[in-house]
Amino acid sequence: MRVRLDDVQHAESFAGFMQRCRCIVFDQGAGVCEVFLAADLPERLARAELAAYLSTWEQMTPGGRATLIPKMS
Repeated sequence: MRVRLDDVQHAESFAGFMQRCRCIVFDQGAGVCEVFLAADLPERLARAELAAYLSTWEQMTPGGRATLIPKMS
């Protein structure tokens, strides 16, 4: 799943947090990261789990904002 960070200065903090959540993060550039969860979940559950991680990271990171990019059909 892809995530857009509003401020690329938070990329390192975001990647570290997601890794502690047992996720794999690839920086795609321009504030976009590809995130893979540790567990293979159905799409709906995976998106809900990632949304919870994003919310937690935002609460812990002053000025941090991350948005789950909608899946293209």
